[in-house]
Amino acid sequence: MAGYVYFIGSHTFGWYKIGKAVKPTVRLSDIGILLPFRIQAIAIWQFANYSMMEQEIHRKYAGHRINGEWFGFDDDMVKQIKLEFSYAAIPHPSMEFSNKICDRIASRIPAHDPELLRETIWRGKLYRTQEEVDVAKWERDKWSEFVKNMKGVPKEKRKELGKQFRAEMQAKKREFKKLLASEDS
Repeated sequence: MAGYVYFIGSHTFGWYKIGKAVKPTVRLSDIGILLPFRIQAIAIWQFANYSMMEQEIHRKYAGHRINGEWFGFDDDMVKQIKLEFSYAAIPHPSMEFSNKICDRIASRIPAHDPELLRETIWRGKLYRTQEEVDVAKWERDKWSEFVKNMKGVPKEKRKELGKQFRAEMQAKKREFKKLLASEDS
């Protein structure tokens, strides 16, 4: 059965996922919900033997592997990969995929400062105060740091560290909410 190999990722972090799916639209939506950072579809390729092609692409770029199906590429490498498999590229609805609500609402918000808009709209929420923007930046930076530090860490240790990380994030958010509530009263 024919299927698809998708190439998605974040230009911001230089992290890209090469995976396979029979229904890429559903798969990209599932992945996008799980990630705390913006990803976009770079390419969707259709192959008769999509499982074999995914494995071949993984082998070819194994030196760039971060973890599992995630790879670290710079912009030139992304262009090269996209060009290399352009013969199999298809116009698929998944190419319009975005996992962030802010991508859909940003066009409706007048902003003279794109950097401010980017920092104000994050994780699909509109942040109205500087404190909220600061917490959002802190959360994003912590997540990036955590993911980078997990390279080469055994699975059980990653699970343990992940639990600690989530607890730290929740504690910080509770502190922040208390701070905002005390300022309002």
